[in-house]
Amino acid sequence: MSESEAVAEEAMLAALHGFRRGRGRVRVARLVPIRSGVVYRYGATLVTAHRTDGATVVVAGDAWEVAP
Repeated sequence: MSESEAVAEEAMLAALHGFRRGRGRVRVARLVPIRSGVVYRYGATLVTAHRTDGATVVVAGDAWEVAP
């Protein structure tokens, strides 16, 4: 969790770097109060990353979103 998209993207890429394959994304999130506490409410995906055979590809937006 970060207020900076760049910091969040950097942390995601660092986490993916330790694996030969994987994927990750950075999404907008905010805390929303409810009766029993707070929950995260997620919004748009800002950046998506996919790692295959040690190479990482970064895409703006949601690369996994399925079009209707």
